[in-house]
Amino acid sequence: MTNIFKIDRLCSKGDSLFDEGKYRYAIRYYDKVIKVVPNHVDALSGKGDSLLALERYPEAIKFYDRMLSIYPDHTDALRSKGIALYNTGRHEDAIACYNKTLNLNSDHEFTPNHRGDALSWLGRYNEAITCYDEVLATDPYHVDALRHKGDALYALKRYDEATTCYDSILKVNPDDVSALHYKSDSLVREGRYDEASSYFDRILTVDPDSAKILHNKGMSLQHSERYDEAIEYYDKALAADPDHPHTLYHKGNALLALKRYTEAIICYDTVLLIEPGNMSALHNRGAALYSSEKYKEAISCFETVLAAYPDHINALHNMSNVLCNMGRYKEAIPYYDKILAVEPDNGETIQNKADALYYDSKYHEAITYYDKALAADPDRGYLLFQKGECLFALDRFNEAITCYDGAIVANPGNLLALDSKGMALYCVKRYHEAIRCYDRALAADPDHTFTIHQKVIV
Repeated sequence: MTNIFKIDRLCSKGDSLFDEGKYRYAIRYYDKVIKVVPNHVDALSGKGDSLLALERYPEAIKFYDRMLSIYPDHTDALRSKGIALYNTGRHEDAIACYNKTLNLNSDHEFTPNHRGDALSWLGRYNEAITCYDEVLATDPYHVDALRHKGDALYALKRYDEATTCYDSILKVNPDDVSALHYKSDSLVREGRYDEASSYFDRILTVDPDSAKILHNKGMSLQHSERYDEAIEYYDKALAADPDHPHTLYHKGNALLALKRYTEAIICYDTVLLIEPGNMSALHNRGAALYSSEKYKEAISCFETVLAAYPDHINALHNMSNVLCNMGRYKEAIPYYDKILAVEPDNGETIQNKADALYYDSKYHEAITYYDKALAADPDRGYLLFQKGECLFALDRFNEAITCYDGAIVANPGNLLALDSKGMALYCVKRYHEAIRCYDRALAADPDHTFTIHQKVIV
């Protein structure tokens, strides 16, 4: 009896040390018990759990195997072995342990939650959610189950449902930083930037130097077009993490939106030093150079982007437009064709291609594209005027006059259309009507030299 009493005291001492978090010391007492009674269930369990708590997972697994060879249906050991396996990346083996545990005891505490974690890790989110729901059926505010269910829903892009889980956690603990993080991220994913911003503020009261949250706060402000405020938060984030490429990139985008092109280019250059293959930064660098009228440098950026991504729509748009701005219309046309192969109804590109064809003196083809643009917007004054110019260049004066009339109806103050109509009327010998056109133009701009000259000719 004395021996049994002594062994029980040693085991109890180990348990006390375990409860105090002194796992290494607890193991010493459990070892003393096991040395005398190799199959002592409480000591075996205590040592296994101590190894698990110390994150000595391979040792813990071997120990649980030893224990299960003696007690094959010990559900706590099965569950704990599953936890150790999970933490060594053996997720399928962990699930097998959890399944066996639940087959022996369907109500085994916490096992569905652990099984859900292993399933989530394997990307089997719907199965994982079922596990978390089992836990929440008996404990609706089980924080870990709510958190992990929310994470699984987030991974499935079911952001609204994920938000509900995080809300439940925040009812229990309003300052739960992880829940605040995921709640705010879910709101951002739903495009609810203003709501997300208030959650970022709550996190920053707890963790004011979080580079990630400062960055995300800047992003939410940028999406609301509050660019100056966004830049302030990006700068705070960069003070905490100076070389973070995403923050530098988004700061560059905010500066680009504010037309602060030189500063934007500096941001993109820094991103490209860190990530030379960042095509988004290279493209936007090109856009900033284009807006700064540094066309050759812009073209170099767009060429590199298109070499990597030939169908990059924004790069195709910008490349074609910068070539047109340089008067290189013939080179621009193939880029417009590539855009239209992907977006055949893109009205802006149809118009831009028509303009490039016009300036390249390909009037018949230009008319075809102006007609396509007019099919979508028949009263657009600019399109009617440009089509009229093509017809005039082809000596189709009466058709041109009809187009100029449409342009003038759309914009009665269009002096170019009045002048061009006057010239077309002159060419078909309708001199009195031509003079009336010039008089109307001169009433709006009495000193317009070209109109005065044309009227004198008539």
